[in-house]
Amino acid sequence: MENTPVISIPFNKNYLQAIHTIFEHFPTVKNQIKDKKIIFISGYLDHHYSPYLYSDTMLLKKLCEYLRQLNPKIRIYITFNTILGFCTRLFINLSPIRSQLRGTRARFLYLDEKATVKLMLGQDDRSYAVNFPKILVDKLIKNRDQALYINVSPLKTHHHLKFAGSLFHQLRFLNPSSHEFIHSNAVHRTIVDLYDMLKPDLTIINAIEVVSHGILPSHSRIDSYAHVLNTLLASIDPLAADIAALKLINQPIAEIIHLKSAQSLTYPDANPRILGNLPQTQEKILSSITITDLPHNLDIIIGKNRSNIDHQLGLVLHYIQILHEDLGGYTDFSIVVGNDFQASQFDHIHEPVVVLGAGTCEEAAPMLNSRYREIYFIDACHDLRHLIGVLLKIMRVSSYNLFGTNPIRAWSSVLIARLKGSTYHFPSAPGYLRRRKTPQANS
Repeated sequence: MENTPVISIPFNKNYLQAIHTIFEHFPTVKNQIKDKKIIFISGYLDHHYSPYLYSDTMLLKKLCEYLRQLNPKIRIYITFNTILGFCTRLFINLSPIRSQLRGTRARFLYLDEKATVKLMLGQDDRSYAVNFPKILVDKLIKNRDQALYINVSPLKTHHHLKFAGSLFHQLRFLNPSSHEFIHSNAVHRTIVDLYDMLKPDLTIINAIEVVSHGILPSHSRIDSYAHVLNTLLASIDPLAADIAALKLINQPIAEIIHLKSAQSLTYPDANPRILGNLPQTQEKILSSITITDLPHNLDIIIGKNRSNIDHQLGLVLHYIQILHEDLGGYTDFSIVVGNDFQASQFDHIHEPVVVLGAGTCEEAAPMLNSRYREIYFIDACHDLRHLIGVLLKIMRVSSYNLFGTNPIRAWSSVLIARLKGSTYHFPSAPGYLRRRKTPQANS
């Protein structure tokens, strides 16, 4: 990465011109396109669609059009995969992506519907296996001769990692079974190991509008959290692009564990060479919401040991904010998090009670089970299907309202996906939600 160039392009609403400028700065990539048969473009989408948070469909559309100009015969695949373990096809059908990309002849690659293989990451005694789409292993890792890979990522903050750029984006290739493992064990390490294993030929970071306060602010707040930077960044090295993006939002690399670790793999003291003007924000763009943003009747009981509180609580608070502010969800319940509790902390708290984290579940279960009836133990905070399902139930919000759909449309998408091989779920599946009386019932 030493002195790798990163082009910073002021965005003036002309996507095609910006894309043309990017490829003129990286002629090697441009020339490769003429000889390749397949291009993979990484798309980014979950529910709660917003162009600030996920793939900018107009950017993808104009990129596809430009690639077709260079090579009319090339096959373009846009990969999508939700980390929530919900049906990817459903979210594509609910978003404007399908209609806006119609006519580009790009094919959507729903990774949850594709066969997976075990991919070994890390080295020697620290190696471990993750479930990875076989088509990407075959085309981008084992045999790269025929394929080109372009990483197109939105720039945004993250409740736990603080920063979500192109290296973070590659987590979207993993199967959700691997997500639950890496989030609870070593998400920073997995991001770095994926970077070491699989590097895109070109990285484009969309910093036209950057959203602060985490990965999932509510729709009611999202406009106030959007910072207009009108910039696109591009590089042949995703790490260089991410470091330039950090400068853009005034975040020091020392605070971003996965980027600092990735940098140590290459050139520890190196910095990207930025071509063009990089606009500067006046202050750091924040990555978390505060307790004061939350409803007054939501009780949060925190133990004396507050280590890892941000990691455990951050995503939960984001979803509570969405379900309460956007969909009118009830918030008369309690959250228990942390360790080293006093028994008196559990006097007269609101039911239902949601307990977050394996250590918290183990410690709090005896004290809670003897006093309260409606308790939900979530021992893996990034078991997002379980977490969202519990919140939907206790906040009395329909999953169809969350996703902006109806049962017929939802289940038709899920059925097609299952017939094509997906093992993903929908949170209102019969029998899926059940009250957890003990931590063991969560297994």
